[in-house]
Amino acid sequence: MASLSPGAVAARIALALAIGLLVGFEREWSNKDAGIRTCALAALLGMLAALVSPAFAVAGFAGVLVLVVFLNLRSLQANATVEITTSAALLVLYAGGVLVGRGNFFAPVAAAIAATFLLAWKLELHRFAGELHPAEIRSAVWLGLLAFVVYPLLPNRSVDPWQLVNPHAVWVAVIVVAAVGFGNYVLMRLYSARGMYYSAVLGGLVSSTAAVLELGATIKGLGEALRQERVRMSVVITLLATLAVFARNFLLLALFAPAALRSAVGPLAAMALLAAGLIWRRRNGALPGGQGLRLDSPLSLRRVLEFGLLFLLIQAATTLAERHWGHYGTYAVALAGGLFNSAGVTAAVGELAASHALSPYTAGAATVVSSIASALANAPVMNRVLRQDDVGWSNERLAWALAGLGAAVLALQQIRA
Repeated sequence: MASLSPGAVAARIALALAIGLLVGFEREWSNKDAGIRTCALAALLGMLAALVSPAFAVAGFAGVLVLVVFLNLRSLQANATVEITTSAALLVLYAGGVLVGRGNFFAPVAAAIAATFLLAWKLELHRFAGELHPAEIRSAVWLGLLAFVVYPLLPNRSVDPWQLVNPHAVWVAVIVVAAVGFGNYVLMRLYSARGMYYSAVLGGLVSSTAAVLELGATIKGLGEALRQERVRMSVVITLLATLAVFARNFLLLALFAPAALRSAVGPLAAMALLAAGLIWRRRNGALPGGQGLRLDSPLSLRRVLEFGLLFLLIQAATTLAERHWGHYGTYAVALAGGLFNSAGVTAAVGELAASHALSPYTAGAATVVSSIASALANAPVMNRVLRQDDVGWSNERLAWALAGLGAAVLALQQIRA
């Protein structure tokens, strides 16, 4: 303690109290015995124990364990239950306080925020876990095995004579896209039942085609008496799913090749703003309640392997097209691939740009082209579900308007470049 200035000690005290109060407020709100003061004192004890000596930190940990035992004995006497979660929170706070005392600030703050998140989202996490299917759990286990066991063993070099296939790069893309897809999937499972607008956006982040198919079937069930309302809702749902595609592709490109955003942000933003404006004009009117979309988990082993194969094919085709026909060949591959999976195209061109096999400008433009193709593909899907000419005309006309705007902005950028 003598080696630290009073200001340094005060900063450690303030940070230890801050992480304790952060968790403590949530525990107090949940009406737990160990609330604001107990949590703050546990973190403060850890900080002071670390300042005294390592041996005193171990003794302090033993003291927190004794406190946890008495807390659970009291809970057993009063409610016939044990405070497992609160006990774990106190141990985390003590460890965080020790880290603060040792001068490590990032880890305890991040841990306190993560702990508060887990505590505050108790109901949502329990509901989501209760609705999981065995196949989803098994698929997540398989993905963990492939990501943390197989991935480190993959060679980080081309394994074919044409320099097209790098297993390490392919699997990085698979893991990133699967992680982004799973995050979107979790949000969809938690919030899609709040309304069809939520369902369209969150489902579009996972798979716009699948979301349009399922929501189109829901709209079709309204009957012929609400024909005009069906047209309006089908247009809004298609536009929302398409808007989600633009956002997802922008995020993927930012993760793989941030330098490529310069050529992609203008066209994507223009199409997104137009889609948002069209949605705003048609937002009024009755809308059926939301539903839990029955989309396949992005973490299923079959989906992961399918995406890996698709990514490999798109990457090989893009590389060959770039070699023989320049960036126009890349755009042709992006247009064809975007009709089926624009996320795969974005990941492929982004990875190529990151490895300097493709220029950032071409990667960004190819992402825009694949997004345009995806927007054009969603309208016929909705039309096929509803089987109405007026619906098809409304959706396809707006889809072509989005595509035309995106292509025009992209062409202007290329002319100026």
